[in-house]
Amino acid sequence: IDVSNVWNEIKSHLLDYNISRISYEIWFEPIVDAKLNDNKFVIYTKEAIVVKHINEHYKDKLLKTIQNCYSKNIKEVNVELESSEDK
Repeated sequence: IDVSNVWNEIKSHLLDYNISRISYEIWFEPIVDAKLNDNKFVIYTKEAIVVKHINEHYKDKLLKTIQNCYSKNIKEVNVELESSEDK
């Protein structure tokens, strides 16, 4: 399921969860796409450092935001590097 439009809505709520404007601009604006696989929400970026940083520091806040804004059924969130096959 393509949830790119849902992701744009979720992104607009991230600042409500103690994420500073600067952190948002650095770490969340580079995200280019989102997909839903079963109960897993996957977001994609072209920057490897973004994958590492969000997965290490923002995963819990991101999951909470997705659950609150989209669906409580989402049990996992992951940030992955976009590959050419994803297009």
